[in-house]
Amino acid sequence: MDQQHTGRFEVQVEEDVPRGGLYQLEQRTWYRVVDRSSRQVVMTFQGQVEASLSPDSGMWEDSRGYGVRDVTIALDERSVLVWYYDGRKEMALLPP
Repeated sequence: MDQQHTGRFEVQVEEDVPRGGLYQLEQRTWYRVVDRSSRQVVMTFQGQVEASLSPDSGMWEDSRGYGVRDVTIALDERSVLVWYYDGRKEMALLPP
């Protein structure tokens, strides 16, 4: 599990075991915002990547992402920045 540390909160990143059929790949990623003092998860976000294996080149192609692509603690440490695969970006307030 990858972790980003900063102040009171941290973002823990957990990637699921890749799965899918012989020519398909699916992998989910969870982003958990954790209060470092209480160890409680205060927010959870999820993203997923899918790809197909090309029978011609043997390479993963047609990669598609859904949901959340990245989560970081904002510099003010009062909010998190959330980036989505579709290009959106939003801010969510952290608890006081």
